[in-house]
Amino acid sequence: MKNNKKGFTLIELLAVIAILAILVVLAVPAILKIFNDSKASAFRDQAQILYKAAETQYVSKQLEGTTITKFTNISGVTGTGVAALDLGSTTAGLKYCIILTDGKVTKIGVSDNNYSIATDSISSISDLSTRAFDTPRTDLNACS
Repeated sequence: MKNNKKGFTLIELLAVIAILAILVVLAVPAILKIFNDSKASAFRDQAQILYKAAETQYVSKQLEGTTITKFTNISGVTGTGVAALDLGSTTAGLKYCIILTDGKVTKIGVSDNNYSIATDSISSISDLSTRAFDTPRTDLNACS
């Protein structure tokens, strides 16, 4: 009688499973790094959008005869020269405080649930590209 076994042995299946497990262990950290880098990049882009919008809306407010020195959406920060940026939903979930002097951003603080940028001096938007992130904050020192 002929012995025609079809299929794989248990050892062969275990070897394939072990190889796949090793590949997963090697790939998962790289994939997570890609996701985290993309989230950080998106946050940095949003901070740059806020920077540009603050300078643009400062000029608009000046043309209307209103002097603005601070743009923020942090509750409790009020007073003369304080306004929120009109951005629609492009920066939903962000807390920000931006201080301007003569139409230029001099201090900026931006935070969400994962990242935060806060600086007491900024000279250009490119400073946001090279700035390291802090841990998420609720108290943005730019509004102090």
